[in-house]
Amino acid sequence: MQFYDEDSRAPREKKFSLAPIIIAVVVFIMIIGIMAIREATVFGTIGSVMSDEIKKDKEGCNVEITAVIDHHADKDGHEGNGTVYAPVYRFEYEGETYKVTGKVWMPDPVYEDGQEVQIMIDPSDPNHIYDPDNNIGTGMSSFFTSLIPFLAPVLILPLLIIIVPAVFVIKNVKRDFSDRRFTRE
Repeated sequence: MQFYDEDSRAPREKKFSLAPIIIAVVVFIMIIGIMAIREATVFGTIGSVMSDEIKKDKEGCNVEITAVIDHHADKDGHEGNGTVYAPVYRFEYEGETYKVTGKVWMPDPVYEDGQEVQIMIDPSDPNHIYDPDNNIGTGMSSFFTSLIPFLAPVLILPLLIIIVPAVFVIKNVKRDFSDRRFTRE
């Protein structure tokens, strides 16, 4: 099919339109934005739950003491994901010796056996402890940090699917434009 300029009736080339690519990119960005908002809401909910759990763990724990990591308790992880460990804190309070297993179970021990750590205890129930350096907040932070290598490809791949063809098209349009400019002179 030939197209003609209205002035000279000479054949002209059909122009390439970037509109479909721009629309696709805008739609893609909107979808990513909606997904980001949704994920932020989920992470916000998780953060709120974590905050509540940390408050509950801290509640009543107002006496700071030095504990020694006696050993690490171990158990099978959720759904067969290997062994997880929690520190067992040994400390003395009012002449009694206590051994309390921490609440955070991790794939790798957080402390070394024999290491001294500062914890908070509830004087009315010394078995209720709070470790400022190893609590549900630090455990969840470690969990999300370990997810980054898995999430990166999921986020980058869609961008590459849009960006690589867009760069290719833009280069071709520029080349076609400069070819036309030189042939008309």
